[in-house]
Amino acid sequence: MVCPLSVNTLPVVMAFLAVWCSGKAARPKTDMAGFTPDNMNFECGMQPIPVERIVGGTPVQPGTFPWQVSVRRNGYGICGGAIISPTEIITAAHCVSSVSAERYQILAGATDFRNLKNSTQVRRVSEILIHPKYAGLIAVRYDVALLRLDGALDFVGSKGLVAPICLPRRSYQVKGDVIITGWGRTKEGGNTSKVLNAVTVPVMSDTMCRLYLSRRLVTILFAPYDGSSMFCAGRFQGGVDSCQGDSGGPAVQTVDGRATLVGIVSWGFGCARMMSPGVYAEVAKFMDFIDDHSVLKGSVEARRSTTVRPTIIPEGLQIHLPANLTLLKPLLENDEADYISPDQLPNNRL
Repeated sequence: MVCPLSVNTLPVVMAFLAVWCSGKAARPKTDMAGFTPDNMNFECGMQPIPVERIVGGTPVQPGTFPWQVSVRRNGYGICGGAIISPTEIITAAHCVSSVSAERYQILAGATDFRNLKNSTQVRRVSEILIHPKYAGLIAVRYDVALLRLDGALDFVGSKGLVAPICLPRRSYQVKGDVIITGWGRTKEGGNTSKVLNAVTVPVMSDTMCRLYLSRRLVTILFAPYDGSSMFCAGRFQGGVDSCQGDSGGPAVQTVDGRATLVGIVSWGFGCARMMSPGVYAEVAKFMDFIDDHSVLKGSVEARRSTTVRPTIIPEGLQIHLPANLTLLKPLLENDEADYISPDQLPNNRL
């Protein structure tokens, strides 16, 4: 039964509606925050600095790849990731599947760790959403995860230094070259970089990728190449590749004039070796997962947990360590991973 408005309450209700409709009513801001119209409607894939063709690993200028983030565990940089919304980062599942969410942070708007600017934005990870079919490093399939942040990134206030990347259509096929960015090792066995680097790498056909990777028994046993959810990129002679510490970072192409996330750095053997392409999770194949779990779109409630299952690593099998039967691993805290203490950070919330 609908209760009719009384004569006494009607003027109050009408006055409230008049203020509300005029746009003058005070509307509470949630901390889910940053979900202002400007921030949520911020255009993806826009680069304030034009990107030329980059070959061989080149340091980049601030704002060239504003979607790039450093994924950090207890202050140590272990992986990369890409911004897809004010409160969401996409990365590789193997980067974040070993400890609980509260131990992770992200740095956005940074390019040079030696000289962090006030434009650097720091956020804690509040939730980790791993693809339900990810099974750890036994078979590196479905290597994708979403990180929910404890507060929204400020796109508008960053003046182009922090911005989201576009996502591909489900039908998109990766061909041509991809641009890979990260702070990983600049050569196999070398040190991680303090400066964000970019490299252009040609995409390899599934046939050639299977041919090269099948030369290694460990690929057949533990990490068979799956062309339905992965793609390879590299050169026959080697020389350019992602490396340890680049895991989870973006592989990008320009689609309809916008920078688009087409791949996530996942695994490979060594770094830039001859006939050893890098393997990337193909983002278009995971759009159902992203739509279902992201604030960007989708209505299916995510399976959320701040604690994730441990990763099982078979003896002798690691993700991107040199010289061994290597798949591509995140840097360890006792490795030469870059460390930034809270007092080194700009006056930005952590």
